[in-house]
Amino acid sequence: MSDETKSMGISEARANLTEVVNQVRLLGEPVVLMRRDKPQAAVVPMAWLEWAQAQLGAGKGPDSRQED
Repeated sequence: MSDETKSMGISEARANLTEVVNQVRLLGEPVVLMRRDKPQAAVVPMAWLEWAQAQLGAGKGPDSRQED
């Protein structure tokens, strides 16, 4: 995670979900969700997700739990 990437606790993100989504959507900047100072997930712009899916195959992320 770069020094410029915004992060916040999952509880804070839950309490401010509309603002988090708007920030990601309008500014195009991801937000990393943390639990106990460890990154758990990220909210990313749709363009990022679509790019990743195109690169990896739809629904086939590096931690994919789907069976082939």
